[in-house]
Amino acid sequence: MELWHRLQARLTAEHLGWFGAGLSAAVAAFVGYQFIAAAVFGGPPPGPQPNVAQASAARSATPVPTRTPRPTPTRTPTPTHTPRPTSTPFPTRTPSPTRTPSPTPGNNVVAVLATLEVAQPEVVVGIVATFAARTNAALQPLVATAEARP
Repeated sequence: MELWHRLQARLTAEHLGWFGAGLSAAVAAFVGYQFIAAAVFGGPPPGPQPNVAQASAARSATPVPTRTPRPTPTRTPTPTHTPRPTSTPFPTRTPSPTRTPSPTPGNNVVAVLATLEVAQPEVVVGIVATFAARTNAALQPLVATAEARP
């Protein structure tokens, strides 16, 4: 919403007038370019033009017969190679099982919290409340206030 207010403050009648003048100039240049392109590519090329009677006489001349190509003998295709017999692939190795890490506070926080939740639910509530309070305190300087507006 703030962007809309800033945009309204900057748009004045003078700015809109200059925008309209620039847009009109661009349209006029585009239309002029089309007229020039139509004149260059639409009409006959400049210079002396051939006589129409000579051009039609040249077109009505008897065409020269085309040559018939000589038959060329076809080649015998080269023989293909016999494929090599296939071999049985080696069996793939099965990876060795990995050791599962033991749940420690630095290693697996979720497992520790799940264990505490069953045994002592008040400890889990305290941990979550502490986390929320610390996160809120860390993010508090980032909250924008109404007075800090430019």
